[in-house]
Amino acid sequence: MTTTYYQNLFEYDATVNNALFEQLTNNSIELQKAKETLTHIVAAKQVWMARLRKKNVSGITIWPEFQADKQKDEMDKIREEYNDFISGLSDDYLSQNLRYTNSKGKAFETPNRDILTHVLVHGGHHRGQIAKYVRKAGGEPLNTDYITYVRSLD
Repeated sequence: MTTTYYQNLFEYDATVNNALFEQLTNNSIELQKAKETLTHIVAAKQVWMARLRKKNVSGITIWPEFQADKQKDEMDKIREEYNDFISGLSDDYLSQNLRYTNSKGKAFETPNRDILTHVLVHGGHHRGQIAKYVRKAGGEPLNTDYITYVRSLD
């Protein structure tokens, strides 16, 4: 149950991020800030995956420059990494704390469950910002609500 729950949420997250990528790269209006924000969502997911796998995150730029061809590859790669990672989760693992240092050098200890939830909520926060940028530029934002996504599966 736990694994399926997180797999479904991360599949939603990847699906709406891919839809945003398509909107942002196939649009005639200037959406640079929106593109940078989408790139940040993916970079943050990379940082958290590295932390969850107890790898060094110092080489990951949290606000990288948007490059359409590279961005799509990075999105596909991180989607697969989360799929692989989540497939082996247990309730015991989710309850365990992860020790890590944030980008400002401060040490923390957080349950893995809360980290995975943060990754999803963080993406939702920034997708809201992207919607605002798209509307401000004269476009129509995508509906990235979770309920809309699950309704589309029926």
